[in-house]
Amino acid sequence: MHPFIMLLIEFMFIMLFIVILIDVRAKKNISLAYNTILVFLFIMIIKLFMWLWAMKNNMNLCDFTTMLYCKK
Repeated sequence: MHPFIMLLIEFMFIMLFIVILIDVRAKKNISLAYNTILVFLFIMIIKLFMWLWAMKNNMNLCDFTTMLYCKK
């Protein structure tokens, strides 16, 4: 599987959480939801850059996950 697929999925989740964040801000449910969504967005952006790096280095999904989890 190509990292572009994972990149596309990650980008869709980021857009979804941005829409939820805008809705939370507009309806004044800011206390817990705002901070939680910001943390999720931060994690998703880190993952997005990881997949971009894998695409830049011409790695497939198996190579990238092996590099992340199995190398010593």
